[in-house]
Amino acid sequence: MKKKTSDLPGEPGQDGQVLRGWMVECKHIQSGGLVGEKKATEAELREVCNLLELDELVSLSCQYDFSPYERRRYALSCEFFAELKQKSIYSLKPVVQKIGSHFKTELFLRRDEEEGGQFYLQDGGDVLSGTDEDFFNGEVIELGRLVYEFLSLELDQFSRDEGETDVWRAEHKKQSEQQKIRQSPFAVLQALPHGKKEK
Repeated sequence: MKKKTSDLPGEPGQDGQVLRGWMVECKHIQSGGLVGEKKATEAELREVCNLLELDELVSLSCQYDFSPYERRRYALSCEFFAELKQKSIYSLKPVVQKIGSHFKTELFLRRDEEEGGQFYLQDGGDVLSGTDEDFFNGEVIELGRLVYEFLSLELDQFSRDEGETDVWRAEHKKQSEQQKIRQSPFAVLQALPHGKKEK
C-alpha cells in the first residue's frame, strides 16, 4: 500500500525555486510508492501569479503518485488543477480560466563516463531539460517546479471571453470591407452624390 504524505514536512527550497513547500524527499518514496496532494498557500499563489504574469491565481493544487522501479529512478503521475484570471486580448478585461490537466514523467540518474553523474527529466522518451537539477538532485524532487512548468504550457495565450471572438470577427470583417472600398479605383466616384435624371 502506498504511503500518504500530505502531512510530511518539506525542506525549505533554495533561492530561485518555485513552490518550495511542494518538494518531495526521495527517502519517503518506499518500495510501495508514494501518493499525496499539495495545495498552494496564499503566498505561493502570489508567487506563481507574478512569475506567470497573471491577473490573479485563485487556486492551485495537485495529486501525485510516485513509483520507484530502480535505484534513484522514479515514475511520476500527477494531476493538477488551477483557477486563474488573465486579461482578454480583445477587451483587456479579466477572463476566468479553469485548468485541469495530467502529466506523467520519469526522473532518473544516468551515469556517463565523461559527465560523471547527471540528473535527467524524461517524458515520453524525450529528455525535456537535459541536466537541469532544478527538478531532481538525487535526494529531493521539485514537484512544485514540475507542476509550474506544465501549468505554464496549459495557459491560454489568446485569452478571451465568450462572445468576444464573434464581435471581433464582425468588426474585422467590417473594417476589411471598408478597406477594400477605399482601395478601389472607383471609390471616389462612389463617394459622389448621385443626382436624379431629369425626364
